[in-house]
Amino acid sequence: MASGASVTNIVRVNSVLGDAWTKFEVDALLNSFTITSDGTWFATDNVGIFYIINPATGELTEIGNTGLLISALAENPLTGDLYASLFAGDNKDELYLIDKATGSAQLLGSTGIDNYIDALTFTDDGLLWELMIKFSSPLLYC
Repeated sequence: MASGASVTNIVRVNSVLGDAWTKFEVDALLNSFTITSDGTWFATDNVGIFYIINPATGELTEIGNTGLLISALAENPLTGDLYASLFAGDNKDELYLIDKATGSAQLLGSTGIDNYIDALTFTDDGLLWELMIKFSSPLLYC
């Protein structure tokens, strides 16, 4: 995902050769993106709108407003729950649960890291990992 002034390019990266090509361009400035275990593409934009993206066409379907500025989305593979972290605001290390049907956000709590979380991912056994970049040094937490 590469964002410009008012559009975002969804790119496919070749993990063997390292090259990338644009799959499509969407008419929103997206901040977070994930593909869930059932193949659904979810994203949020720079004002907190929660979308489904059609993976064939790039068409955005607005689901709702999270009310948050989200930096990362990740699905727990055991429960199907969608987790989110923030990139702005006073509560920088909070984790949220996002309702996939409405986009509403439920606060789960603070990580205690006291920094914004840049990326989220789950292991196959449901362990949540967080990546944050603080002072240009990446830190990984689980």
